[in-house]
Amino acid sequence: MKNDALLINVDQIRFGFPKKKKMKVYALGLAADNLGKIILTSPPAVTPILHRPKLGRPAVWDFGGDGYSIYQRVGGLDGLDFIAAHLIVVRDRSNLRNTGDLLSKLSESDKVKEAAKKASEGLAAAAGGPLGAALGVGLVQPVLAAVGDFLSNRPDKVISTLSGSIFLDADRKEQDELEDTIRSPDQNVELDVDALLFDGTASEDFEAVETPNLGIELAGLVGGAAAGGTATG
Repeated sequence: MKNDALLINVDQIRFGFPKKKKMKVYALGLAADNLGKIILTSPPAVTPILHRPKLGRPAVWDFGGDGYSIYQRVGGLDGLDFIAAHLIVVRDRSNLRNTGDLLSKLSESDKVKEAAKKASEGLAAAAGGPLGAALGVGLVQPVLAAVGDFLSNRPDKVISTLSGSIFLDADRKEQDELEDTIRSPDQNVELDVDALLFDGTASEDFEAVETPNLGIELAGLVGGAAAGGTATG
């Protein structure tokens, strides 16, 4: 049977700072598609990072299992042309225990909700194809800005924001996996991304890749997942 389900997972986040860093970090993922779905996710754990580049021990935040799922759609890919996503890596300075409360507060923010509503409408009306995928990143930008404004009122510091998009034509929808590496403009952070496509009607296929949920639906259809991980350095 044809693929009718998709998971986009972050396998690991690697740090490339030129100097030693010791800090706690968390991540927020913002993903959207041309059907108007917008989901905000996060790995549940705040993770300690010890980065020692001069000793040849750069920090790596590695996610267990199939990774941290930034986007999920199960039960039909018809009409899905592209997914645009941003990943925000944040230094924790507020002694955050987990990201669940932070996601809830973000979902209650009037600015975030209004930006998500407008972005969802724009995404649903966007052209398909590679051009739509490129423009989709920009259409989600106001939501990203609203999340950034929210974080600016906290003692935490955004380390990096990484952005990308995936265009899905008929040929790509028939593949089982798509892989990519995304780097921040300053090269200080990079991540590996896997897009897993499968037959969602076969329960054994879905159970093999499904990960625990920790996501907030901002607009569109319900979905989203995230998984915890460990960092090494």
